[in-house]
Amino acid sequence: MPNALGINALQFVIAPEPTTRRPSKGRRGRKPRAPRAPREKRKVTDPLEAMLREWRANEAKKSRIPAFRVMNDRTLLGIVTARPTGESELLDVSGIGPGLLGKYGKAILAIVSASR
Repeated sequence: MPNALGINALQFVIAPEPTTRRPSKGRRGRKPRAPRAPREKRKVTDPLEAMLREWRANEAKKSRIPAFRVMNDRTLLGIVTARPTGESELLDVSGIGPGLLGKYGKAILAIVSASR
């Protein structure tokens, strides 16, 4: 039915615009990454490092978390290098704070003293 201007309202039904596909957010159009060389595992030569790694693995298994969440390698190697005898020396190791000291401090110090 025409309106006051004489235009039929049904003629102006706007059709939806055709959808265009947006490019994915993946790696399309980029250069492929170069393959990484496989990492070589460090050989553990220090008995203290081996004992700390074993302790860390057991703690991680008990807590059902990855071993690096208990203590990362850099902190573990810092303990091996410093060989702390007390809590204040253990706090000087990078990565050891009051939380880790409270949670694992006695066990770490026991392992260090047992390795002497």
